[in-house]
Amino acid sequence: MTFQDRSESQSSAADREERAALAFIRRHIGEWSEADEADLESRCSADPLYATAFEEAARAWTDAGKHGESAELLLFREQALARARRSNSRRWSSPVRSAWRRNDVRAAGVAASLLAALGAIYVWAPFGFRPGEYRTQVAEQRVIELEDYSRIALDADTRLKVRFSRDARIVQLLEGQAEFSVARDAGRPFKVQVGERTIVALGTKFTVEYIDREFNVAMSEGRVAVISELSGDVAEDASTQDSIAAAPHEPSSARARTSRSNNAPAGVIELSAGEALRVAGNGPPTLIKADLKAANAWREGKIIFDDEPLERAIRQLNRYSNLQIRIVDPELASMRVNGVFDAGDTEAFVEAIETSIPTAVDYSEPSTIRLRAR
Repeated sequence: MTFQDRSESQSSAADREERAALAFIRRHIGEWSEADEADLESRCSADPLYATAFEEAARAWTDAGKHGESAELLLFREQALARARRSNSRRWSSPVRSAWRRNDVRAAGVAASLLAALGAIYVWAPFGFRPGEYRTQVAEQRVIELEDYSRIALDADTRLKVRFSRDARIVQLLEGQAEFSVARDAGRPFKVQVGERTIVALGTKFTVEYIDREFNVAMSEGRVAVISELSGDVAEDASTQDSIAAAPHEPSSARARTSRSNNAPAGVIELSAGEALRVAGNGPPTLIKADLKAANAWREGKIIFDDEPLERAIRQLNRYSNLQIRIVDPELASMRVNGVFDAGDTEAFVEAIETSIPTAVDYSEPSTIRLRAR
């Protein structure tokens, strides 16, 4: 066999592996029809080498799932995908082939590893995520499912933006409250940017509230790292992601922990299930035990106030009704409110305030209830 024959044989083998890997990914997480399945069976019957390549792709996917959160594999994926992208950029640099690639995407970098090819295919595949902006109006709630199967429940009067890059899944919470149920993808951490802080997660469930520059996060499941803007460079540091992935997901007592775990980088606060973090404006972060019943009450149409300042309680309640409450006298703002209320039942809330706080209520305007000190 000549050198040219060997080169063509190697190219053919790599091409077969790429096509098999793409077929596996499409079958696993993409659009897959009965006709596609019939075509796959026909190819495997006609070409035993293709059938073997398809089996190897499935085996690599399973192995990646078992060990996908190890620090070594995270580093390997990052390096291998970088090589694959560079290779793909050189390989498909001409305008004609670039246009073809958008319609019939192939992975590059099989020589680096089949795992890298799987990652690259997912990134470039035509069934990949399309960036979006989502918002809810006053009194509106909705649930969205992202292309990676993560779910975001948006509370009333909430705005957020979603952007998936090759290395991360990024959500920017601009205003409001949302519950995040994050699908695991150790190669692309899930990041929620809130004001001057970033929450980094792999697979977990948590609620974030961001209203008038007050930031609250409550953990239901898993672990996250909360990173301040001053240490923003840590957000992209693989060691931060690895520490989340490698550490056991065991709940710890928020009361017994300091504001920063012993093994976390400076400027990083790690939270486990049952813990919460509060930051008001430019104030210091406060790590507390999460009141998950109160944090998730909005999912059941309720609001729970536990010694809440009246001004903040009204801000929350106003997100659920077009009938708005306004405080006329500033001295009322700091009065404390307790109780469980139906979200959107503004009049019931005002009646409760009248019985517990010396307040005069003005109903003269059709869409506004004004509270004055009595």
